[in-house]
Amino acid sequence: MSKRPTDVSGEYKTGDAVSFTQVEKDLIPNLRKGLNEAESTEDVKKVFDKASRALLQLTCGPELFIEQEELLLTGENEPYYQISPTLLAQKPFAEIWDNSDLPRILGKFASLASNRYRHLLKNPDKTEAKMHRSGRREGRPLG
Repeated sequence: MSKRPTDVSGEYKTGDAVSFTQVEKDLIPNLRKGLNEAESTEDVKKVFDKASRALLQLTCGPELFIEQEELLLTGENEPYYQISPTLLAQKPFAEIWDNSDLPRILGKFASLASNRYRHLLKNPDKTEAKMHRSGRREGRPLG
């Protein structure tokens, strides 16, 4: 079955399912860049939050309202993210979630973030060293 564009947002229909692969392709580079630059697990959570919010706004539209704690990176156990019942109950989200590849894309975002999250957990010394660099050379006066 061929895919045919339905609008300029990158949405494609395959039978009755909607595909947002173009949106995914547009957002992945910034997600990867942010994750590579993340120096702590909190940074990873923030990058995931920003990317997943952008994904949901682009796919579900501006009428979707996302509270701070409604989509969380869980980090260590699959599916690596958690969606609140409040978000699942919103009509724009529920319709898209049930009839598109949005779960796959969000799972990919969460998997990428989780890999970085686990890496930072395993290497806390490197993380601490980066976070607490003073930028001063030894023996240089504070004044």
